[in-house]
Amino acid sequence: MSKPKFSKLQQKNWEILTDTERQAAFEELDSLGSRLDELTRPLTKAERLRLLAEPSKTEYEAKRGRGRPKLGGVGAKNVLVSVEPSLLHRADLWAKKNGLSRSALFTRCVELVVGGR
Repeated sequence: MSKPKFSKLQQKNWEILTDTERQAAFEELDSLGSRLDELTRPLTKAERLRLLAEPSKTEYEAKRGRGRPKLGGVGAKNVLVSVEPSLLHRADLWAKKNGLSRSALFTRCVELVVGGR
């Protein structure tokens, strides 16, 4: 069963809605009628088990550690480099087209010129 897509009214914070917006949201919920009961049913045993098996956001963050991931297992050093705006724009476009971040592109370019891995 597919879940209904909620309107903007249902996604808003109820405290900031005007009376007219609240009334429209209630009417929209009322229009679901008996289908609302199907959408708010208790979880099945299989759904509960699947939900409990998924790591929470805090568990995931604790497992991977805080901060930016280390590049190449060694880490990275932030540097300030001056680049002409049009060149930077072209570099960003090329990186995006080729599925790279700006940092990855600059790293590859330096490795090509300096002779890296």
